[in-house]
Amino acid sequence: MQMIEAVVSRDQAPVVEFRGEGGECITVTLQADQTLTDDELVAKAKVMMVQVAQFGRDQTERRSHN
Repeated sequence: MQMIEAVVSRDQAPVVEFRGEGGECITVTLQADQTLTDDELVAKAKVMMVQVAQFGRDQTERRSHN
């Protein structure tokens, strides 16, 4: 996904929506301190996405080598 923009909203919980070309979208809901800046929320959401991308990767790699 080629990201075009990140939009932060603050209703009940901070939400960062990463918008991409062609209408693609990834939404991350955070339980973060409401005093974080938008930039800090976006950075925290990016870290969470990296962690999710790595989730289960070791197990998948082990299966492919067996």
